[in-house]
Amino acid sequence: MITFMKLYFVKKPGIGLIEAIAAIGILITGIISVVALAQSNLAYSQGVEARMTATNLAREGVEVVRSIRDSNWLKGKTADTNLANAWDEGLEFDSDPTAIPVLNITSLIWTLNPAVDNMNEEGAKITRHPAKNLYRQRPNIVPPDTITTYSRLLTLYAICYDALGNKVAGDQAQCTGTNIKGGIKVISRVEWEEAGRRLSIEVEEWLYNWRFSNKPYEP
Repeated sequence: MITFMKLYFVKKPGIGLIEAIAAIGILITGIISVVALAQSNLAYSQGVEARMTATNLAREGVEVVRSIRDSNWLKGKTADTNLANAWDEGLEFDSDPTAIPVLNITSLIWTLNPAVDNMNEEGAKITRHPAKNLYRQRPNIVPPDTITTYSRLLTLYAICYDALGNKVAGDQAQCTGTNIKGGIKVISRVEWEEAGRRLSIEVEEWLYNWRFSNKPYEP
């Protein structure tokens, strides 16, 4: 005798809806994770770009001082006085060790201006020229330059030596007494805003008068 079994399937319409809701929830979670990761990567990329720009601006400040020193050596004797051009001409400002690098966008010649003493002053702000696409600083911001998030200040200390050739300790704007100036300690500091935080970076370099002697250099 053969017995046939009947299988009965009970339909549960609620299961499909629950599964659909769960699937949508998983999908939304995945999308949110992807968007959050993309935003995080974008913020990181922008942060890296901002830090690279700040580093380059700080490095540029040091290179401006180096360029002025090298230009002084190349000038040699001046036509007016027939005296050797001082190697640190334009790099010493009495007792004030701070300055900003100023670029003449017409002649592309750099000079230092000691009128700015701290990062909060207008002249410390780095602006951008829209037509020439150049970063630059001036004691007063003048259109069409636009203000960027960056500020920069240079500090120049004299590297001094006594009569025996020993280096004098301490940071000072000028060498005193019989001490002789043999170099410049340059600190280029850049500050900028990022995600509501004030960040900063410093580049320091010691630039020497490698023609250092008790007599001015004459080519």
